[in-house]
Amino acid sequence: LDNDNRFCVLILEKVNNGRLAVKYFRSFACSDIQQRAENWYNSTQWPKWSAQSKKMFLDVPSINRVVNFLCGAENDKGILTCSKQTDKLRQNTLERLLLCILEGKILPEDMKSRAFYKLQNRNSFKKQWRQALTLGCVIIKKYNWDRSRQILNEKGEIIPMDNRSFAYGRLLAVYDKLENDAMAVKNQLTEDKKASDTRVTNAARFWSAMIHRPLKTAAILESRTKYYQNALAKNRTTTGLKIYYDKIRQDIYNEIAKFETDEIVRQRPANEDFVLGYYYQQQLSYKKKSEQ
Repeated sequence: LDNDNRFCVLILEKVNNGRLAVKYFRSFACSDIQQRAENWYNSTQWPKWSAQSKKMFLDVPSINRVVNFLCGAENDKGILTCSKQTDKLRQNTLERLLLCILEGKILPEDMKSRAFYKLQNRNSFKKQWRQALTLGCVIIKKYNWDRSRQILNEKGEIIPMDNRSFAYGRLLAVYDKLENDAMAVKNQLTEDKKASDTRVTNAARFWSAMIHRPLKTAAILESRTKYYQNALAKNRTTTGLKIYYDKIRQDIYNEIAKFETDEIVRQRPANEDFVLGYYYQQQLSYKKKSEQ
């Protein structure tokens, strides 16, 4: 990396046939542009499962994947992509993300809000829910990272996480895993291996409701999953699993009780930290007990 070498970035826009407009131009020292790119990659990496190596690794989604998630939708082939109707929005979003990398600008708040809004409609992702969840987490984490660093530099303060929303996200993941485990045991006993793959859990159905009315929806899920809790308790091989889920739910409910101090708070919806809590607990559920 010779400091005499330069790396130039030029963004052109086609105005009409035979006419171009220069949207952006800047020359960087190679060492400088490398540092800016590394800052972006370090703050947008996220755990991803490798089917080949059978373990998690840190992955950074491409800008195109992020833009397709923010501006597009799942098509008939189950791919997240943008339509021609959203070309202008896609172009604008792509340029703004490039400036975040090149200029070190904070990720725009509207992108974080849009990512959270899109994740609230879980049913819109038939085949790409896992990818959408990961991309949403990356965007929310990136915004929180940038905003926290900005506030720390300006005021010397650290932005705390919304622990209430995070806890409700964890709780939903527990109900989801509990029901899936109970159905897996039932299907194993009945030798019906396909049923668990096609059935949608109550937690998945109440995903959006849990975000908008978390306290009320938590009570509904507790009632809706009683059958599965009892199923785990009746089977001698899964009694310990039932005890484990009882304990972790109680711990999370105790955490939630600290925040539900008055009627105004109880009526408040969860924010984007709900998604991070859900993902965190979901990954924790697949770790060995000794690793948790």
